[in-house]
Amino acid sequence: MGTNSNELVVFDLDGTLVDSAHQISITTNETRRVFGLSPANSRQLQSWFGKHPRIFFSELSAEDNEMAVTSFRTSLSESLHLIKPSSGAHNLLDYLKGMNVTLAVATTKPSWLAVSVVREVGMSTYFDHIQGSEGLNPKPSTDVFEKVEEVLGFSPKIKFAIGDRISDMKASVSAGYRSTLLSSWFRELNDEEFSFMLATKYKRVGSLAQYQKDLSHQFSRMARD
Repeated sequence: MGTNSNELVVFDLDGTLVDSAHQISITTNETRRVFGLSPANSRQLQSWFGKHPRIFFSELSAEDNEMAVTSFRTSLSESLHLIKPSSGAHNLLDYLKGMNVTLAVATTKPSWLAVSVVREVGMSTYFDHIQGSEGLNPKPSTDVFEKVEEVLGFSPKIKFAIGDRISDMKASVSAGYRSTLLSSWFRELNDEEFSFMLATKYKRVGSLAQYQKDLSHQFSRMARD
């Protein structure tokens, strides 16, 4: 499988490949404090994960919001050593590279920050491309997935995607990917954009180890067909 770049797996970053929720929460509330805003509670923070950070500071004027986003990203980039790889991430990436599958990241983060995160957790050598959403519409738009394929310069026969948010599922399903939600609880049922029709178009796994097993089964089945 993958010897002719026929398979592509695209990963979300935060909450999927890396465990960054704690550091993002700390940095968000520190930035809110600096800009005179009250701290966000855990429910608010959880609802913001995976979205553009302008949402984190929505009470501010457009100009101050832009400044807050810049400050947030700068602070986050200075504490990347506190971000850890998700459990099972390296094993999964080793497995996929051993299968010669093309790998990419598609994230709402700007590319420079995503590249820094991936480098910090020791994953740089695995990926053929890391794509941020600068200049693109963020998920649930398909823009970031289309950009990945444009940069890679090929149209894979089989495309997989995994992420931890409904926006990841909406974007990847719409872009024609075999999509998987990484979630150990029914978070998406509380998502205002959730629909039953969408839920029938993606799988769910509770861990990256489980996703590796699922991909292995799919690859084996495709090899037999």
